[in-house]
Amino acid sequence: VTLQTTGFTFTRHVEERTSAKIKATMGSSRRRTLSLETELSLFKLKIAPVASYAIKGIWPHLNYRNIKGLDRVKPIYLKRTPEVSKSAPTRLVYQLAGTSSSLEDLQSTYNLIPNEASEKFLNE
Repeated sequence: VTLQTTGFTFTRHVEERTSAKIKATMGSSRRRTLSLETELSLFKLKIAPVASYAIKGIWPHLNYRNIKGLDRVKPIYLKRTPEVSKSAPTRLVYQLAGTSSSLEDLQSTYNLIPNEASEKFLNE
């Protein structure tokens, strides 16, 4: 396996992972009957592994835009549940669901050292 170190390669990788996650979220037809807790469990089992593919290798090279892209799928997924409004802001979605952001989950799961872009994202 050869990793290219150009910013474009990492950007494309993050966009592909994000697209794959969004497609995976659209696959469940029984979604409106499941509880928020069940949806969070399904997210961790079905969607999160797609996002974390090769994260340790590309983490130091991710910029703010990449990190923002990685974090956008979890709120999209949770907004499809009956307990959360589709128009709710992302931070409110996390509070209603009683969960952390995708970025925080990735950092804690894989022991990723915060970089400048992740710090900027978490402090906004």
